[in-house]
Amino acid sequence: MPNSFNFSPAEVRNRRLSDDDYEMGLGWRVMYSMGMPLLYICAFLLGIVAVICNGIVTKYWTDLEPPMCYLYSSTPSQSLFYKFGGSISSCQWVTYGGVTALIFLTVSALIYFIAVRGTGKLTLPLFVLEVLSMLGTILMLAVTCTLTEGLRQTCASMGLNQLNMRGENCHALLNLRVANYNLSVSSSTLIQGAMFTFWPCTVLMCIITIFHLCSCYRRCYR
Repeated sequence: MPNSFNFSPAEVRNRRLSDDDYEMGLGWRVMYSMGMPLLYICAFLLGIVAVICNGIVTKYWTDLEPPMCYLYSSTPSQSLFYKFGGSISSCQWVTYGGVTALIFLTVSALIYFIAVRGTGKLTLPLFVLEVLSMLGTILMLAVTCTLTEGLRQTCASMGLNQLNMRGENCHALLNLRVANYNLSVSSSTLIQGAMFTFWPCTVLMCIITIFHLCSCYRRCYR
């Protein structure tokens, strides 16, 4: 009587590979379903803090006379009067662009939790999720780069002004620029808060987008 439990080496190897693939797929599904909510929550909270910080400092700098933005300040000229700061539209773009990116993030999160999570098939909500996630990430990256480059140009501009106190850092000089306006908030604190939260939020949104793209790729070739 033949032994039904005798398998050839090729069959054993194929079964082992299939078991490994199943375990890898199971691990991916657990990581994708359990880790994604944490990524969404952290990205949303960081984005909210960044938008609030930049929105507050933009509101106070808008009320100055003349209205100005702390980004993209030009190099001091040799003239008697030097207008500090750039166009207020730069600060408003950072604030409202960040809000729009968070809206994309929120809508994509709702689509993920309602229509995509727990399913392993290619569906229309999955493609809508991919598009919204990429748009939100690109927008948030553009906002963050605008903030970083604009602040860099402002700091370089103030460093070339001989009237500034030597030995002071960029954020201290920003506070010095608006010291006569008696603002009720510290501009440097809010600007640093926006900078230190916009970048982590952007990184988390990139990770979320990459996870969604990988999930779509796995579903296509399942």
